[in-house]
Amino acid sequence: MEYNGSPWHGSSLLELLKGVDYLQARNRIFPNSHSIWELVQHIYNWREFVVKKMEGDSEFDIVLNTTHDWASIQVPTEEAWQKLLSQLAESQQMIVEMLGGWLDDQLNDQVPGKDYTYYTLLHGMIKHDIYHAGQIAMTRKMLTIGG
Repeated sequence: MEYNGSPWHGSSLLELLKGVDYLQARNRIFPNSHSIWELVQHIYNWREFVVKKMEGDSEFDIVLNTTHDWASIQVPTEEAWQKLLSQLAESQQMIVEMLGGWLDDQLNDQVPGKDYTYYTLLHGMIKHDIYHAGQIAMTRKMLTIGG
């Protein structure tokens, strides 16, 4: 799995975030690059989109056309960082639980308000997570965060 476990492409998202504290998470490697915190928030925001669509919400598109897509860090504290990590974990659990109740054929259903299927939506989320996990891995390496 890309979130935890041993994916074929390298470290899982959970493994990449292990040992990163809020001070490290908010640091940037370049002035215009995203911090680990921003990357995790962005991943979570899009997972929120996936959950809403899986719940049948045809109107929820907040991440598509607003600053919610790349939200800035409001209050960079360890508590806020841990809350975000918890939200990410909860989103993973929620998606897994929701899918556990689905029949395989439901993956071919059209996403409410969209012109693609749940199969495409979920594969897109996985690819999105992997892409940004790569950015997190590179940011960790350049910030020399142990682990």
